[in-house]
Amino acid sequence: MSHLPPPPLKDGSFPYVWQEWFRVLRNTIQSVASAIPWTSVSKSGSNLTDIVIRNHDNLQNTAGSGTYHLSSTEHEALTGSVTGTWSPTFTNLTVINGTGGATYVGRYTRLGRMVFWEVTITCTGTATTESSSGTTYHNLPISAVRDSCSLCANRTSNVAIGTGVLDSVNDRNYSPTWGATGNLIVLSGQYEG
Repeated sequence: MSHLPPPPLKDGSFPYVWQEWFRVLRNTIQSVASAIPWTSVSKSGSNLTDIVIRNHDNLQNTAGSGTYHLSSTEHEALTGSVTGTWSPTFTNLTVINGTGGATYVGRYTRLGRMVFWEVTITCTGTATTESSSGTTYHNLPISAVRDSCSLCANRTSNVAIGTGVLDSVNDRNYSPTWGATGNLIVLSGQYEG
């Protein structure tokens, strides 16, 4: 359509200029349309009932197949996402049970290669927990590929405790130091799995 002149926007008072422009446009479209005969258009896989039975708000047979604009690896990573729980195992966490005990609950979400996790330590009765930086650690829900850091907070008093270190070589998270407490402790972080 390189021979089509620009529309005569400034010639509003001269309708014949617009008529001529539309005539050239119509002839251009007809010449292009007649260059592709209807019989040469592939209709394989087409069915008139598709008009009735298809959801027309869904993309079908687009470039990239069912993954649309994603590569097949990216599509698999997203559709293979997982959310779950695990029972964290602590090493060198001092627990004094008193009249109760301590429970550990872990939750995680894997989205692509990223793993987002959270561990809660809940004490009942007069039980307390105590952590020592560099020696207290817990396992991870999914093996880590890279080192990272984690956060720790006393949820009962809404006070940040500190930053921990995620060790990808040994698949463990080292927690920061906190003194003996029966308060709810929350550890969380993310890493590449």
